[in-house]
Amino acid sequence: MTKEERLLKLEGIVEAVVRLLPERITSLEGRLEAFRQELTGEIQALRGESKEEIAALRQEMKGEIAVLQQEMQGEIVACARRLRLRSTPS
Repeated sequence: MTKEERLLKLEGIVEAVVRLLPERITSLEGRLEAFRQELTGEIQALRGESKEEIAALRQEMKGEIAVLQQEMQGEIVACARRLRLRSTPS
């Protein structure tokens, strides 16, 4: 193959690439946009799930804190009774 034939062959390849490139770029842009939309949807769904889980944990913690407060109040009342019993003259 002569240099001229190789040059012509390369020119043909370059022309084909130049013809196809805009179409391929457009196709890739479309696919990227679809992927971006899909990811955005998934991220929003995960945020929603996280918020729900956090709210559930918050409620659970409030319940546990309330139970602990009741237990502590009971302990305080019991301690106060013992102190009163010890401090009353026999």
